[in-house]
Amino acid sequence: MFIRGKTRSDVERLIFWLLIVAASAYRLVYLNHPFQRDPEGCGSFYGLLARNYLRWPMSLTLGVPVESLGVRHGAPFFYPNHPALLPLFIAAVFKLFGAGEWQTRLPSAAFTIACGALIYHLLRPRAGARAGLLAMFFFLTTPMALLFGGQPDVINSQLVFFILLSIAAYLKFWESASIRSLGLLVLAFAPAAFTDWPAFFLVVVIGVHFICTRPIERWRWIIAFGLITVVLFAIPYGQGILVTHDLHWMGRFVERRTISNVADRTGSFTMIGWIHNAIVRHAYGRHNGPVLPLMIAWIICAFTIWKRRPETRLISLTLCWAALHVIVGRQGVYVHEWWWWPLTPGAAMAAGVAFDRAIAWHDDRTRTTSGPRIDIPIYVLLLAFAAFNVYSVNSEWVNPKQITNVKDPLNYSLREIGDAIRSSAPENTAVMIGEDDNSLSLWFYADRPLVQQIWDPLTLQTKIAAKETDIPFRGVEQEWTGPVSAYVLPRVYISPKMQPMIDWLDARYPRIELKKFLAWKLS
Repeated sequence: MFIRGKTRSDVERLIFWLLIVAASAYRLVYLNHPFQRDPEGCGSFYGLLARNYLRWPMSLTLGVPVESLGVRHGAPFFYPNHPALLPLFIAAVFKLFGAGEWQTRLPSAAFTIACGALIYHLLRPRAGARAGLLAMFFFLTTPMALLFGGQPDVINSQLVFFILLSIAAYLKFWESASIRSLGLLVLAFAPAAFTDWPAFFLVVVIGVHFICTRPIERWRWIIAFGLITVVLFAIPYGQGILVTHDLHWMGRFVERRTISNVADRTGSFTMIGWIHNAIVRHAYGRHNGPVLPLMIAWIICAFTIWKRRPETRLISLTLCWAALHVIVGRQGVYVHEWWWWPLTPGAAMAAGVAFDRAIAWHDDRTRTTSGPRIDIPIYVLLLAFAAFNVYSVNSEWVNPKQITNVKDPLNYSLREIGDAIRSSAPENTAVMIGEDDNSLSLWFYADRPLVQQIWDPLTLQTKIAAKETDIPFRGVEQEWTGPVSAYVLPRVYISPKMQPMIDWLDARYPRIELKKFLAWKLS
């Protein structure tokens, strides 16, 4: 049969390693894929932060990520919005292998595969090998993991991996609280805390669970853990205070993500709009097929007939953490589909266990009624599910969902305009560009201080005199007292309206002819 029992058989090991190899091969295919003007490409921003860890001295930055372009001209522009562990991991890869697309995605890709393996190893002793392999399969073949499995964002598989480790450590702590189990819980949770703030939702979940399920004389242990997490929270929050000089710097972010009905780009949204975009398009769209229906079936059974099963506590805590993340980050899960990553492990585990129980129920019936076996149909169904998701996500890699504000079709990639900018201007010099593309990957590839929306001579001269350059998030500038060395204009924008600007530049500066761009040396 499809793998019986809970022993580690040769077939079990074979399927486990086949899943690892298949997931690794898929990640390798897209590891060096160019960042595009799509949601997955937004993660390139953390490559920019990682690069700055190798350029700015830690004594100056205090470990806070820097999003400035260029160094030594003006004070660094800090990005304290998230803890620093993700860009630090990427910076370590950059230090070893240099900066690039695959280096930026490598840590996240590795954590995605590690998450699949961890899910199996967590479920195997609790629900059996088959349930563990099914959950691992569902996790690795969801559109979320296929498309965003290598995305370098703080809400990603890295956060999920350390949360799963924390829940596993908590279950040991819950069974037998001691100095040793408390220490293991802290060691597991600390990397999650330094990955992103939603990790701290787990403190609420396990705190409530411990208080509700353990006698009051044991509460001192969970209180001790809570006090330690306050210190863990204070470290990145204190870094933010040091660089922003604002005790309440996080308040505006919490308000925007939790209370606000204003999307990042598309105006306000209603409750109906939230359900359509966040639930239907993002939650179900990235966990399609049988995963969410099986998860719902598991939840119903967990409240009734599966209350005391060994895996119920593990899956319930994971899903509760995801639910609290969605409630608190309601605006974020509406805007960013990858913010649904916290749902993925819990949904996959619930689906795997529910599917395993359905197979076991059918097996029990066939033994008494001599009914048909379902081995082959199961394999076909699972392979069809994986093939459909791979095909669908592959179409998104080839034809990405554009999120740039540029309306006209562009005949050049972000990598191409980045190459043009870098070839036209030396390092640590600013570049003026005739462009209005707010894609975060533009800064990753350009690797130069930029000033956008330069369409006429007056704007060019005014911006140079202002001694400011743009940074990746629109509406904010950084101080720049260094040289401005080039102006770059994509050829697609050449028109009669732009001809006076071109003539003015030709009369004053040497022109550089590039395949898809024009550039002028300004200094």
